[in-house]
Amino acid sequence: MPLHIALVLSFFLHLAAYALADWAGLLAPQPSVQRMSLEATLILPDIPSEPPAEPPADPMPPEPPLATPTPERPPPAPAPVAALSQPQAELKPANKSAPPEFYPYEAVRRGLEGEALVAVTLDGRGRVVGAQLERGSGHAILDQAAVRAALSLKSVPGGSGETMLPVSFRLK
Repeated sequence: MPLHIALVLSFFLHLAAYALADWAGLLAPQPSVQRMSLEATLILPDIPSEPPAEPPADPMPPEPPLATPTPERPPPAPAPVAALSQPQAELKPANKSAPPEFYPYEAVRRGLEGEALVAVTLDGRGRVVGAQLERGSGHAILDQAAVRAALSLKSVPGGSGETMLPVSFRLK
């Protein structure tokens, strides 16, 4: 059988098989696709089109001032220095070997700042025995760090009972 007859016969057989499959419903129906359009418009702010003001041209440069000797003043007498008062109480971390840094690395990396208010429970000697978050900073990671910082304190001025401790997280 010559090649061109075999090709024509193959074409018609494939066409018949496709038509039969379509007629019998074997081919999956094509889903209808709804085309949606999206239009984005860039609105630029109005910028005044005023040319920059040019400084007036000086026809003559200013003359340098004449040097006049200035009388020397004696240095002012030192003011009396008041004695420095000792702080009434100092907040120290319980673990002296660890630095008192409680700003979480992840919060620093993300640039988080805030202030939390922690209720600190004290025993009869003013030692910290418990801490609970009263007002959050808006970031859970900073709130947890504030409670950890409060619990790490040895003591807090204020006697026994409960006292409020504000904990600020600020990046400098």
